[in-house]
Amino acid sequence: MSHLRVVMANRRDGAFWSIEELFSTVRTSFPRWITATSASAPRSGAKIAAIFSNLLWARSLRNCDVIHQTGDIHYTVLSVWRRPVVLTLHDLRFIEDSRGLKRFLLWLWWLYLPCWRADRVTVISDFTKERLLALCRMRPSKIRVIPNCVSSEFIAAPKLPPSTNPRVLIVGTTPNKNLHRTAKAFRNLSINLVILGQLKDSQRALLSEYNLKFEEVYGLGRKEVVELYQGCDLVSFVSTYEGFGMPIIEAQAVGRAVLTSDIAPMNEVAGDGALLVDPFDVGAIRAGIIQLIGNAELQRNLVRKGFVNVRRFSPKSVAKKYAEVYKELLSE
Repeated sequence: MSHLRVVMANRRDGAFWSIEELFSTVRTSFPRWITATSASAPRSGAKIAAIFSNLLWARSLRNCDVIHQTGDIHYTVLSVWRRPVVLTLHDLRFIEDSRGLKRFLLWLWWLYLPCWRADRVTVISDFTKERLLALCRMRPSKIRVIPNCVSSEFIAAPKLPPSTNPRVLIVGTTPNKNLHRTAKAFRNLSINLVILGQLKDSQRALLSEYNLKFEEVYGLGRKEVVELYQGCDLVSFVSTYEGFGMPIIEAQAVGRAVLTSDIAPMNEVAGDGALLVDPFDVGAIRAGIIQLIGNAELQRNLVRKGFVNVRRFSPKSVAKKYAEVYKELLSE
């Protein structure tokens, strides 16, 4: 294959970190015949001035064979006409949680028109592909499922299961992270919760009401997040909606047993390396965490299977899949 130049077009630098960190890892893992550079949009937000500025910016991108819009500001692909375009969709909550005119405008400018313009659309799970096809009429052959990768910073840190008071990491505090059901399920248990994300006053009150010991941590850098995973004993991620479920594979990479949701895409991502429960059933969540806490052998088996499962999400494996999409586009 001759040399191929890719521009990975991201959101405004500094406004976020998850997508940008993910594609930074992918960018450094491409085969040698790909040179990938990153370009950041000038504006954040959804005001008309920001959208117009970002469209002009995308139109100005040059010196590449393929432009890859990595997520969030999907509409920017509409101003790119002279080069093949790959668009990545991470999840569709931004539409599915909206109503009325707002939903229609998001559907039109952030989903339908960008997917119509893009030469290939990549999604991070089969679940997201199914939801995309339900929301947007398009050829299934235009879509490629390419999962997220786990950063090489998440390295194994073996730890013996504790006999008492395990540290249980909960990742995220938004409504879909299901903290209200998790707190009720964990009520009066002898565990120490470590919650990654800023809590609302109502959430703190709920945790206290259920007699739970908890720490609240947020604003961390990547290294500190890795250390947080390594310092915990178990990870609980019983979300009700995700595009993928990064905490599952991050926990597996460091060698921690995971409690997660038996719904797509969490069960798809977890493979055999997690204990699956119904995230809408408080009793099932409680039974799951009690089973994990009381069974060191189960924890060890899940950790072992997690190490096997997480190989699917290595940076090189994921980068290779994107490289194949670029190559396919340029051979048409």
